Amino acid sequence: MLGGELMRILMASDLFYPFLLGGEETRMYETARRLAKGHEIHILTRRFRGLPSYEVHEGVHIHRVFVSSAGMKLESRRRLRFHAAFILGSWG
Repeated sequence: MLGGELMRILMASDLFYPFLLGGEETRMYETARRLAKGHEIHILTRRFRGLPSYEVHEGVHIHRVFVSSAGMKLESRRRLRFHAAFILGSWG
């Protein structure tokens, strides 16, 4: 903690709980879960059918939004993810 203050942190990931399929998803989940023990953590992730648009899991606030990636080339998706992470990283 910075000077004992609670931080509000927003992280973005294409996939998040319950989809812990690979290293990136697992690392993001574990990081968020551990940070949530002392801070307010919000995850912005892709919404899939059957999942709620918002839930709190192990102290982590999960916000799921519909993202249409139809017609996007892989490079465009990577660029979009980079810009989203940069913008969301300065939220607070």
